[in-house]
Amino acid sequence: MPEYVNRCYQSSPEVARKYFLVLGEIIQRQRRETNIDLPTLLHLIIYQLGNESYRVRQMALKLLPVIEERYVAFVGCDDVSQDLF
Repeated sequence: MPEYVNRCYQSSPEVARKYFLVLGEIIQRQRRETNIDLPTLLHLIIYQLGNESYRVRQMALKLLPVIEERYVAFVGCDDVSQDLF
């Protein structure tokens, strides 16, 4: 899947948009973590939040709770945040 992430940054906006939308659907439908590391996935989502396409921005927003559930809860960040506050 990392090659799909690279395609989401293509110079052709139409190609990048389609790859991101397909990648977003795959991530939403999978019940387990993808083989994309968290920093890469977060960067891609944040990057796509600035996209001119409404569909791409909506997909990026939909992915935020999905990755929170799969990555952040799994890592146990709640324990770390409780220690900080």
